Amino acid sequence: MVIGIKQNFVSDEYAQMIESIILGALLMGMHETALYGKDWKGYPVVGASLQMLSYRTSSIYEVVGKPSRLFYESALGKLRMQEKEASFDKITIISNDVKGDLVGA
Repeated sequence: MVIGIKQNFVSDEYAQMIESIILGALLMGMHETALYGKDWKGYPVVGASLQMLSYRTSSIYEVVGKPSRLFYESALGKLRMQEKEASFDKITIISNDVKGDLVGA
C-alpha cells in the first residue's frame, strides 16, 4: 500500500488501511513530510499518516520519495547527465521542511 497526499482522509479509510496492513500489505509512503501548511494552518499529511499506521499495526514502512536515500541518489544521477562532476558536497538544497527535505540529503 502506497500512501500519498489526499486532502481529507476519513476514519473509515484509515480503518481499511489498518486492516490491509494487518492482513499483510506492505506500507510505503511517497514522502515523509508530516505537516502541510495552508492558509496559516497546519494539516497532517503522508509522514503523519505513516507514523500513525506504523504505530497502530506495529509495522515498519518504507519511503520512496523524500527523504529516502534512493530519491536523492536518483536526483544526483539526473544532475550528472548535465554536469559530470556533480556530487552531494557541491549541491545546495533550499527547503522549508527539515525532516521531509533535508534529513535524507
